[in-house]
Amino acid sequence: MTRHADTAPPTPEEGQPRFAPNARAADAEAATRQDDSDREGVARATGIVAAGNIASRVLGLAREIVLTNLFGASISLAAFSNAIIMPRAFYDLLIGGHVNSALVPVLSKAAAEENPRDFWDLVSVVFTFVVTVMTILATGLWLLAPWIVPWLAGENTAIIAPTTSLLRLILPALVFLSLFAVLSGTLYALRRFSFPAFAG
Repeated sequence: MTRHADTAPPTPEEGQPRFAPNARAADAEAATRQDDSDREGVARATGIVAAGNIASRVLGLAREIVLTNLFGASISLAAFSNAIIMPRAFYDLLIGGHVNSALVPVLSKAAAEENPRDFWDLVSVVFTFVVTVMTILATGLWLLAPWIVPWLAGENTAIIAPTTSLLRLILPALVFLSLFAVLSGTLYALRRFSFPAFAG
């Protein structure tokens, strides 16, 4: 009979790979670097968006100063101020408040997945829906402008005619502003912050 040499079972320390501690340290270091990179990205995106908002407010103030200096308290300025009430109200109600609260999170979740086709299909559906709804709304407001404007103008009947013309001229902007909101939400979801921050 052949005798087999007695061999002691390997201890837990001997059974583990010798490079395990080094691998764990490398993984921890990679995770730390990733966390630092994520924090830097968030800080950079926050700075870009804040700078864009500040620039938007400054340009808005400059616009008001120019309008006041050019037109003063004239019928034209009053008509313009009344004409933009309705498009701005519908934009804020239907689009503006929902971009950050609903659109960006949904698109960000879709963009984080591995299938870019599904993401762009979702963007296409949202884009088509917004174009359709806003075109119908703008067309309806255009047709109803002669009845809407007297309600906006109140007792100042002198601005009814110019306000009606300006409202009909401004209404297509409602569609384009809505499209910009969808495109900016798409860029935010793709972590592209510069253009929507400064274009808005």
